[in-house]
Amino acid sequence: MVSNCIIDGNPSIFSSMSMCGYKDLKNEGYACKVDWNIRMYERGMRYDYLIDEKGNAVGGVEYLPAEHSLRPIHAPGYLAINCLYIMKKSYKGQGFGAQLLEKCVNYAKENNFEGVVAIVRKGSWMADSSLFLKQGFVSIDKINNGYEIVSYCINNKADLPKFKIEAIPEKYSTGLHIFYSCQCPYTIKAVTDIREIAKNEFDIQANAVNLEENNLPKFSPFGTFHILYNGELIAFHPVSGTRFRNIMRKRIE
Repeated sequence: MVSNCIIDGNPSIFSSMSMCGYKDLKNEGYACKVDWNIRMYERGMRYDYLIDEKGNAVGGVEYLPAEHSLRPIHAPGYLAINCLYIMKKSYKGQGFGAQLLEKCVNYAKENNFEGVVAIVRKGSWMADSSLFLKQGFVSIDKINNGYEIVSYCINNKADLPKFKIEAIPEKYSTGLHIFYSCQCPYTIKAVTDIREIAKNEFDIQANAVNLEENNLPKFSPFGTFHILYNGELIAFHPVSGTRFRNIMRKRIE
């Protein structure tokens, strides 16, 4: 059994802690994420780190009041989990994910939230439902592509969370648009790579849209990154240049 502890993140340490495998402020995505954390901390976002025996962050859980989440969830008074992960292989399967989740639930109880909610999905980029269900969460709502809402109820009289997928604005019905948030440190590289491929290989000028700066409707279940091409949602989460290239070839060639 490896040793560990969980510590509370705060603006004084965000720039020195690894997040999702990134730790270099020279990396634009990591620097953008640090700045996002500092700004969102003032709006109630909390980031707890799983620390190894050398003091390195090997996992974490990020959560905030649901009204500030980019996920398409209607959950007044709930705490919404943005991200829950373990990066280091030797720390997986040892109950540390459950400890991080318990830390979040306890925070919700101590701060009088109605409950805790998360969008889950089996596959990449999101935790699946299994860990949540083992910790007392229940499945509440499901939509296409495998996305599911799970919830831990604290106040039994509170309304249950549900998906709230909004309409895509008409202004984005043509062309290539990449929607991103600095909440995820991977998005900056994804935006850069995709715009370059779109221009050099498909002669398309991609429009990059910062979700926080534009206060847009929530029309993608992942919430923090999605790509529209001629009004079609062609990617729900960050994708590699190769994956984007393959997606576009099927639609153009």
